Amino acid sequence: IIEVIASCGIGFAMFYAYKKHIGPDIFIALTGALYLSYEPIKKIAELNNRLKTGSASLKRIEDLLNSPEKICDPKHPVSVETLNGDITLKNVSFSYEKGKKALSNIDFKIEHGRTYALSGAGKTTLANLILRFYDVTQGVVEIDGIDIRNMRLKDLRRNISYVPQSPTLINGTVADNIRWSKPNATFDEVVHAAQRAYAHEFISSLEQGYDTLVGESGMRFSGGQKQRIALARAFLRDAPILILDEATSALDANSEYEVHKGVEALAKNRTTILISHRFTMMSIVDTVIVLNNGKIAEIGTPDDLAQMTNSIYYKLYKKQQGK
Repeated sequence: IIEVIASCGIGFAMFYAYKKHIGPDIFIALTGALYLSYEPIKKIAELNNRLKTGSASLKRIEDLLNSPEKICDPKHPVSVETLNGDITLKNVSFSYEKGKKALSNIDFKIEHGRTYALSGAGKTTLANLILRFYDVTQGVVEIDGIDIRNMRLKDLRRNISYVPQSPTLINGTVADNIRWSKPNATFDEVVHAAQRAYAHEFISSLEQGYDTLVGESGMRFSGGQKQRIALARAFLRDAPILILDEATSALDANSEYEVHKGVEALAKNRTTILISHRFTMMSIVDTVIVLNNGKIAEIGTPDDLAQMTNSIYYKLYKKQQGK
């Protein structure tokens, strides 16, 4: 609209100057003044657009901040410091929608110091229940015999290191992103965690090293680099429970081999849950839990399940091997 008005204004000025016999010098001066006033007026219109965009964004933020919290701390929480890491699921069922169960009657115990792999449909949902991103529809999730709904969320999640498939990076330095899991960590601790996650080499090759800005949502890094930074966070937190949700899915073969060694070291003496549809990490797994249609279909060691030719695990394994 502003472009049309400006064009009409200049056209009218030329017509008026012709009718009134205004000299070229005066006409050029007036046209120049109109041209100089055009950019400021255009910027006012751009400012209005930005204000409208900001207003819409602010409304979305307000809606989020004012939305009711579904997962809350209990009124009388159980005091929890450092958990041992024994996880028990008793008759656990969960539904995202009424009448449609994502998990049904899940019963098993995860023992401290052992590594478990979850495979099949519903594995990430199960991890989300342990992290209490959702509350169970039915049953109980206990850690060290305590219902997690009776713990403060802060206490529960302080005892869990979680590495998601798509890690979130803040627009800060690499060191700040690793330190996110332990804000008071020293620089030496950050470097040590990165070394154990096999991230130190690529971080050191950056122009500013650990002071390099990662960009919004980590836009400057590849998926594999983001995952190694997320693994470094887990090493830094050093929590008794470790959950890896497809944490090596974006790594190439060489990087995955290196991270595999790091994960093996990290898993020692802690409860570890690997959520994966790939079988490259199975050498460090003690027990595999295979889910099918929201129920436990198979439980056993990787070797035992791989020898059962009629098992779901065996079929998935052979499919990945291309056999």
